[in-house]
Amino acid sequence: ENSTHAHSDLAFCRQCAPLSLCRRITTEFEQSLRGIIKQLEEIRRESIFTEAENDFYQVMCKATAEEWVPYIIRCFNAVFHARTSLIDVAAFQEDVYALFEDQGTREARHKEWARARMRPASKRRSELSELAASRGTGNEKKESP
Repeated sequence: ENSTHAHSDLAFCRQCAPLSLCRRITTEFEQSLRGIIKQLEEIRRESIFTEAENDFYQVMCKATAEEWVPYIIRCFNAVFHARTSLIDVAAFQEDVYALFEDQGTREARHKEWARARMRPASKRRSELSELAASRGTGNEKKESP
């Protein structure tokens, strides 16, 4: 009976351990993300880029802000079954955008985001679908000649 009780206690701890560490792990994860952004900033500060290298750096930062940061935070939230994000995605995106955008570009992006939020969700989804279709996903079937 004692071993059964101990086993159920162990199973309970296994289920709850990550949740009890959620706040600490979130803080550590945020610090890791900030460290990555700091490394991107350091690369920029310590390097003299050619025009092509600067273009690549901007593409890399934009992909980091728009794709990688939201994806890695969604994965993190999934581990803790979070109903709302435990980490502010927009704050990290802003930090990355600040590495390569000038003030005018940043203000234009903020205005576009504000306009996008005002549109109905169904309209935003259709616009995103149209944009994805116009860009192509790389998964389209190629017609044979």
